[in-house]
Amino acid sequence: MDLASMLADPAMRDRVLAEGAALIAREVSSRGGLTGMALKAGFKAIRTIRPDIVEDSLGKLLPAFTPALQPHVDAALADSGLVPYFRDRSDEIAESLLSVTDDKAASAQNPIMKRTYSSLRGQAHAQTARSMPAVGEWLATYA
Repeated sequence: MDLASMLADPAMRDRVLAEGAALIAREVSSRGGLTGMALKAGFKAIRTIRPDIVEDSLGKLLPAFTPALQPHVDAALADSGLVPYFRDRSDEIAESLLSVTDDKAASAQNPIMKRTYSSLRGQAHAQTARSMPAVGEWLATYA
């Protein structure tokens, strides 16, 4: 399963973006407690201002996420499969993905975006790691 090849096919890329955006919406809606309330409120506010922001951001980030994810996909397919691998190594995979967003944030020109990312980064690892089993399931539909 070659992620870069999948994204090179326009029809597949559109499918990946639509399903990825739906996955993000499901993950946000599944969060509870105070953190969940804050995530849901922020997500709703952003989507109200710019309804396509998730798809647009995912489209911009996927090419950078691909090299970070591909080694995990390859290892998962050679080992226990995508779902158990992504579940069992959620912390490691989350760090791989967050290293990409950390690099993007560091080079961002917008000071508000930098500040916002910096304020959210502390919770990002836990939230991202918690989503890795769902990401494994999502990727398994393409394997």
